[in-house]
Amino acid sequence: MFTPTEEQQAATAACFRERGVSAADIALSPDVSGDDKRRRDIAWECAVENGTAEIDGDTAEEREAATEKAIGLVECMRDLGWTMPDPEPAVGGGLQPPSQIEIPTDGEERAAFTTDFGVCQAEHLGVPLGDG
Repeated sequence: MFTPTEEQQAATAACFRERGVSAADIALSPDVSGDDKRRRDIAWECAVENGTAEIDGDTAEEREAATEKAIGLVECMRDLGWTMPDPEPAVGGGLQPPSQIEIPTDGEERAAFTTDFGVCQAEHLGVPLGDG
């Protein structure tokens, strides 16, 4: 089980205070529930910076592979003519696919987007294509 040192916890709490967030509200854990995205983001940033975040043991090679997959997904969609935001920073380093993707609302365009996205996910993220 992961247990941050007292020094790491103190540094994380100081980081919260420097950014205007109460460490008591976050309870020294980056796992914050609720809708306060800013507070969650600050919690993760401080926890990662100070070594109090438990990140699932990703190695540098795993982070690099995840970054390549995220970039590949975005480039694939762009190559197919879709507007896609850039990959986002991932907790623990590297990049992850964008979390805010604007999906077309028009029926035919939405269907085409969904098909293309499925193809790109299969090719770059290893997500199997659906049966239908």
